[in-house]
Amino acid sequence: MPQNHGRKTDLAAIKSATGVKHQDAITLRGLKDSRQRAVAIRILAAKEVASVQEAVAGSELLCEECGWVVVNECRECNGCGCTSGGCHGRPDRDGDSAP
Repeated sequence: MPQNHGRKTDLAAIKSATGVKHQDAITLRGLKDSRQRAVAIRILAAKEVASVQEAVAGSELLCEECGWVVVNECRECNGCGCTSGGCHGRPDRDGDSAP
């Protein structure tokens, strides 16, 4: 029983933070990598992507050193945050580079 209560609490917290439906919260909670789960939840909460599938794909780690993830990729530079010469990631919705 305590395990089910913890699961319900986790799902409620995910739904509250991201506004996703119950099934999508189950998908997020089911991610084995806790770092990837946290990044996917942050991406969804910030409304950087439109779906849970995009958030999960975008939260894949590209660089262990700086924590660069797929959603940080930028058309204007190559590499990760360590080697991109000051680029902070994906251009914003207007097409300008992120600050």
